[in-house]
Amino acid sequence: MVTAPVFAPEEADPGWSRPQARRELHQGFDLWLDEVEEAMQEEPASLDALSRLVFARRQELTAADTPKL
Repeated sequence: MVTAPVFAPEEADPGWSRPQARRELHQGFDLWLDEVEEAMQEEPASLDALSRLVFARRQELTAADTPKL
């Protein structure tokens, strides 16, 4: 059986703080959701429209600066 190495962020960066990283991630996600919500105002709301919009804009979310781990 192969096991993956364990990575402990606090060992890599002594200034790393899990609560701070979570706050930063949530703030970024909230801003992204605000933009998605604003874009949804432009067309009738439906699950299909929301799915297409999120799929089209997912790169913005995943490419955003994230807290250093």
